[in-house]
Amino acid sequence: MKIVILFFSLSLMIFANNEKVNLNEKELKELKTNGFVIKRDRETKKGFISFDINKTLQAVYKEIKELSSYPAKIKDVDKVEIYHNKNNIIKAKIYIDNFFVSFSNSVIHYIDDKNHHISWTLDKKFDTNNYFAKMNGYWRLKQIDENTTRVFYANDLEFKNWVPGFLENYLFDKGLKESTFWLKQQ
Repeated sequence: MKIVILFFSLSLMIFANNEKVNLNEKELKELKTNGFVIKRDRETKKGFISFDINKTLQAVYKEIKELSSYPAKIKDVDKVEIYHNKNNIIKAKIYIDNFFVSFSNSVIHYIDDKNHHISWTLDKKFDTNNYFAKMNGYWRLKQIDENTTRVFYANDLEFKNWVPGFLENYLFDKGLKESTFWLKQQ
């Protein structure tokens, strides 16, 4: 069992480490103009957002890694229950509650302190009562200067068949900004 978890953890870290950590010229222009770069594919439910924060990389990473403090930071996160925290793997049940929808999901976070990366996937064994058939993603950070950190956040979602299309789109469209912009407000 430990070998399977280690293999899965390494696979996710490789996935996260091979993902984009630089923006092309067009994206850099968009970042400068809008304050962020966002890409959404409603059909595949893959999303990406990047923005800069005027904080050190270590300070931003610490904020992201502290899952238990998410309810105080993220408007729609009602509660976080950590049920495993060992060997750079954090498993947490996250409760989402807003005026439109309420649900919870259990997520395995793979922590790479050396590279300041966090990747995650749905913990299908712990909780099958959620909206997602698949939920993967990552946080990547890049130091731009001594007090500016570029944040890269990506997710790859697959909703269960019973979730209506309008609800999928609502959760997907809202999720990229809601899941990340709290960092700018800290």
